[in-house]
Amino acid sequence: MRGARLLRALVASAAALAGGLAQAQEPARAIVQQRLPDGSILLTDRPQANATTTRRWDVPAAPPADAASAAERRAKAEADAATVNERFARQLEQQRERDAALEIERQRAAAAAAEREAAQARLREAPAPDVVVGWPVLPPQHVRPPKPPKPFPVPQGFKPYEPPKPQLPVIKPRKPYESAPAQP
Repeated sequence: MRGARLLRALVASAAALAGGLAQAQEPARAIVQQRLPDGSILLTDRPQANATTTRRWDVPAAPPADAASAAERRAKAEADAATVNERFARQLEQQRERDAALEIERQRAAAAAAEREAAQARLREAPAPDVVVGWPVLPPQHVRPPKPPKPFPVPQGFKPYEPPKPQLPVIKPRKPYESAPAQP
């Protein structure tokens, strides 16, 4: 029984070693740019027989990765994806909340506008009162009217500006015309 286990372990390790060597000896992959007969360009790692190869790039094979580092990278990538998904979900939820609040405000504004229109319609339809019964409305007695402003203080010796009086020329009255002596 123990020999069978040892044999299985030996076969498994030999297979793993052979797979590792096969990966290590794997040739580099080549990427080719080909022009197809219809004139279009094709980038591929599997060349076609009916196309003309215009360029070729040799891409080295990826180094063999151990299971622990692959699992670590996978866990890190999953954590990063979960963080991004959580942030995206939070942003979507915030947008939904903003939209809902905006819709509520629109509905409130529409209801207020409808109420205002209804009140204005009721006022337009209501008959005007003929007589208003009630006490006269007087201003409250405890409110005094404002005091008049104080006059601006005038400095001593200040004389207000008086424009000069126009000097009109003095016209002397003329003697009235004497009638000419009567001629004989």
